[in-house]
Amino acid sequence: MLNRCLGIFCVVLMVGANVALFVRDVLPEWRAGDPPVAVDLPPGERGRRAQTGIYDENNRSVGTSWTVTEARGDFVHVSSRTMLVPISLPNGIVTVPVRVDTDMKYRAADGLVDELTMLVHGLPILVNLRGMYVPPNEFACRWRLGSLGQGGRAGEFVLDAGATRALGNVLRPFSRLPDLYVGQTWRLELINPLLKVIPGLQLDGLREEPEIVRVTRRETIQHGGVAVETLVVEARRTRAWVEPGGTVLRQEIDLPLLGTLTMRDEPFDEWGFEQACRWRVGD
Repeated sequence: MLNRCLGIFCVVLMVGANVALFVRDVLPEWRAGDPPVAVDLPPGERGRRAQTGIYDENNRSVGTSWTVTEARGDFVHVSSRTMLVPISLPNGIVTVPVRVDTDMKYRAADGLVDELTMLVHGLPILVNLRGMYVPPNEFACRWRLGSLGQGGRAGEFVLDAGATRALGNVLRPFSRLPDLYVGQTWRLELINPLLKVIPGLQLDGLREEPEIVRVTRRETIQHGGVAVETLVVEARRTRAWVEPGGTVLRQEIDLPLLGTLTMRDEPFDEWGFEQACRWRVGD
């Protein structure tokens, strides 16, 4: 009788564990809906500027990202310039200063990305990624590391065009997230331009990394010395705190060797932005 009860108990535990794993890892992907509108310029507003400070686990400034959003006819252009200063890694190696440029052209009618260009300046090799909408429903991306005639590599991947409504990079996973609600779930395609910034990190090339994003709860945080109620957005290695209007006040991402980087919304520094745009290797 005891063995029978133990057997039933073990079966119940196993079923319960499998159900928990299903609810945590599988069900959210099945239920993933449409993401928030990435470019939500109200009628009559022609542009927006935003700045994000980037900090390491010791709260030291390691970079800044500037984003400029402009409406141009039937498209909305979103351009970001991200400067990273040298970062000391746990193994004693120090990264080189780099600038990552990302330019995305969204179709205003449906919020899909029509064109994408990502370039990394400051490395010994060329790093770039280019993507383009291909009718009827694909977004084709091609990446290149270094010169092909000198041992460089190239590759490509294809996304569903609808996935470009939620397309980010690890230096700024989220841009704006308006109209959130607790329980909302969507799929984020994350691109990592830092693959060759970290010495010794051997990876094949640029690629997308899908994440399932959930709005988990409301939480009050301190931002700029003021208590602000936010909605918390979480994924496997990404977290964000978003104020009701859609501004991402703080976001975090866990990265190999670099640890956790924190991005905080800051006032736009016009002079710093202009200097970053002019930066060249050796400056």
